[in-house]
Amino acid sequence: MTRAPRNGTFLPACLVALAVASGALSCAFYFRGAGGDFNLHNIIVPEAGMNEYYPPDASATLVFPRLGVWLGVWGVVVVLGWLLAGRVLTRRDGLARNDALARAARIFTPLIALLLVPAHHFLGLPFTLAPAFLLILCVGLSAAVAGHLLAPKLDGRLARGLFSVWSVWGLAVAYSVAFSILMCLSYWALNLGYLDSGTFAETVFQLSQGNGPLSNFQPGSTVLSVHWTLILVPIGYLYKLWPHHELLLVLQSVSLGVGGVAVYLLAKSVLRDRFVAWAFAVAYFLAATTAYVNLPTTYGFRPLTFLMPALLFAMVCLERGRAVWYFVCLLLALLCKEEAAPAVVMLGVFVAARHRRWVVAGATVALGIGWFVLATQAMKPLVPAGQAAFPTHLSKFGLSAGEVLRNVAADPLRWLAIVFDQPVKVFFLLHLLVPLLLLPVLSPWALLVGMANFVILTMTGWYGKYIILIGPQAPVMPGVYLAAVFGLKNLADRDVWPLRRMRVLARLGDRTRVVRAAGWGLLVAALLTHYLFFLRTMPWERFVVPARARTVRELRQKIPRDTSLCASYRLASHFTDQQELWVARDEPEQPGVTCRTLLQTEYVVLDLYDSWVGLPTIARYRNDLLRSRRYAPIFARDGFLVFRRGGEGLNLRERYVLREPCEPKRRYGEALADGFATLLGYDVAPAEAGLALALYWRCEAPRDADYAVQLTLRAVKDGKPQQLGWRYAPCDGVVPTWQWKTGDVMADRLLIPGIALPDKPGRFIADAVLDPIREPKY
Repeated sequence: MTRAPRNGTFLPACLVALAVASGALSCAFYFRGAGGDFNLHNIIVPEAGMNEYYPPDASATLVFPRLGVWLGVWGVVVVLGWLLAGRVLTRRDGLARNDALARAARIFTPLIALLLVPAHHFLGLPFTLAPAFLLILCVGLSAAVAGHLLAPKLDGRLARGLFSVWSVWGLAVAYSVAFSILMCLSYWALNLGYLDSGTFAETVFQLSQGNGPLSNFQPGSTVLSVHWTLILVPIGYLYKLWPHHELLLVLQSVSLGVGGVAVYLLAKSVLRDRFVAWAFAVAYFLAATTAYVNLPTTYGFRPLTFLMPALLFAMVCLERGRAVWYFVCLLLALLCKEEAAPAVVMLGVFVAARHRRWVVAGATVALGIGWFVLATQAMKPLVPAGQAAFPTHLSKFGLSAGEVLRNVAADPLRWLAIVFDQPVKVFFLLHLLVPLLLLPVLSPWALLVGMANFVILTMTGWYGKYIILIGPQAPVMPGVYLAAVFGLKNLADRDVWPLRRMRVLARLGDRTRVVRAAGWGLLVAALLTHYLFFLRTMPWERFVVPARARTVRELRQKIPRDTSLCASYRLASHFTDQQELWVARDEPEQPGVTCRTLLQTEYVVLDLYDSWVGLPTIARYRNDLLRSRRYAPIFARDGFLVFRRGGEGLNLRERYVLREPCEPKRRYGEALADGFATLLGYDVAPAEAGLALALYWRCEAPRDADYAVQLTLRAVKDGKPQQLGWRYAPCDGVVPTWQWKTGDVMADRLLIPGIALPDKPGRFIADAVLDPIREPKY
């Protein structure tokens, strides 16, 4: 009896099944919450109160929730992709069906590495952000293998139009419009602070009025006292046309959008292929690293962002042999901030090592070193409160560039230990390299252009210098994209010694096929990166403008522009066109001391819900002003308070003490704060982008204490209460509790944003507790 021949698709089918299982097990283990627990913000920001992964005990148990769902998702995607790829190979190359499927199964080989995600549990390794990077890399490499194997034709008229520079300009316009809208919404929603956005807006406004680069954040100093950002001078002339803070936010988005065009031109000049150049540009637009340079949490506009397109266009001019424009772009980059100097110096080293253009290389190095010395040692002492100083964040290595280099050379192991002493710093590097499929490491000389600033950032002690959410990666990214482009060139041409020694690379075929395969991988990796690190991470509620934020326009009408004003931190960024602006803040060198400028200006405006300052501090400012005989409140609503020196003010008590008996729909009747006040009840109603809540209090025993109300909002669903959210706010936001008198019935009206009233109001529950407002412990 003869044995039947073995099915030729058995082993390929096993490989495909293993890829499906790897993807499903890794995702079920890593994304284990109802909506996925993974969030970049919770992982890397210490203030979030989280460990390196949320929840902190994620790796304590080896469980795979929703494994069936993930098996279905990965099974459909991988199996359909396998069958489709096999069909294409059968039709195009004339292969037998089994042979085509066997070849198509190679596409999913990189996915098997995803088994490392659950396997780390058995090794006792901590659960970090690394699996997300592994997922991006494996899926991107699978797309590259598919692109190499299938090699779709991209030379038709439609493809030439789609992958032309005009298409990239269209993407740049779309990016600029989208991020300009996001930036403005964040500003209008009171989510941008005085640093850095308000400081630079005030400086540019003063420049537009011919008053010099003035800023009152630090008395007696200017912006140039801290950083040599001369690029603000020409922006000041542009600011005359439309003197609004929003102009700077739009300029920032447009400049980064134009940077994508520079990436396209650079890749096209080096690789000579429209498609892969277009793929690099799309990867730039979708990269989370680009997005967070544009949307750096509360910092808003920063001149440092102009450095990216300037350096990228300098690289384009270098590759096209336009030396004059090359140096013009370098000078523009240096005008943005002195942090451009290390990148410029290393760019000169790259020119010498790669292009052997010794004159251009020497001039580039001299320009970078000369400008840094000139800016930090010669120019800064000429401005008010400026002094020649080496960057303080490198003080642990030395007080000058020469001393830092000597100490690093004397003890390189200590230097490496500090550069990579935290997982967050490794993640910072992976954020730059993994979305580009590690191509930058294939061109070490080009990578030096970005790594110079990377090393400087990771040598500092403040975490904000090495997490992408705040945008410190701006001076690093041009060098990384330069290295990625030249890394792909080295891979395709195999003109670097280690690559020439790898025989397996000789089987990759012609140069165009390799380059375009990498382009497909870049596109898929960019999409996955954008989803994981931007769409899933970005707190989108920061772009919802609450109804109370629209009161800012009314505040601006109450306060003349030609007078002095002291404003709380976030509100200050909306008054940068004030003749004399001060920021309400405590003296950092004297903890607990009330800010000296609070009682020295004609007007004071406070936002009691300013999360940056914190309720204890802002409530203390409010109390100082209410107790002062020199100031009177002229505006009080929605948590905003405006005080004016001298004159008559509002009688706040008359506005908020109820003279007629109140009949709240929801009765409460519980005494709180050891008998200080009784919560009689509350009314609730839907409001724009949230709900309106009115709490009715009766003061039982007056006290000097300043209380805040802690609200817990719940909804009953299926007989079980579910928490909707909570709010910690000053009672009524206007009249402090130390002004309440016996028998007063206060109407405490609050707008709670982001929470919708349930369909059945009877199922809504609000619990309230009065807590004393305590000063933070220093």
